[in-house]
Amino acid sequence: MSTPIIPASLPTKVGAPTRILPTTVGLALGRFHPQPEDRGKTGRGKTNTTTSTYPNYGVLRVTSAFNNTFVALTDVWGTTLTQASVGSIGIRHRQRLPGAAYSLVTSIIKTAEDRGMTSLALVLQGPGRAHSACLAAYRAGLARSEGRLRSLGARQVLLVPHNGCRAPTKRRKRRKTSAMTGR
Repeated sequence: MSTPIIPASLPTKVGAPTRILPTTVGLALGRFHPQPEDRGKTGRGKTNTTTSTYPNYGVLRVTSAFNNTFVALTDVWGTTLTQASVGSIGIRHRQRLPGAAYSLVTSIIKTAEDRGMTSLALVLQGPGRAHSACLAAYRAGLARSEGRLRSLGARQVLLVPHNGCRAPTKRRKRRKTSAMTGR
């Protein structure tokens, strides 16, 4: 049995190496990913997303903003397979609450499981307050799948400002003149 040829790096669409997973993990998982031309193509180069199966390994990217939560299910290269927000699952009011994010992540995990995905990694980012609810939904979804889905780990991306924003200018003092002092 010959060893499969694994590429040196996992290019994204623009050719930059991916930073979603560590390089060694990405290289190991890359051989299980279908090639882009093998995915469910229909006539004239369009992709049929309703009948195509997802790759075995995926990344669940959760962006928690102040007023909404966005979830994208991608492959290990970063190509988006499906995406949703709290409003797209029918919640119109109170979109910023953690309960709405919980139901959103649960629905995306169910979609991934139905399409044949076997392993998921979770990436949390953004300044919102739905991080703990998304992590709880991720763990509950994996437990509910009864072993069909397994976790590749969870990672929280904290955006650290490098020297921050520009500071406001210092307030200028009012100069005292001779007319003000009475001399």
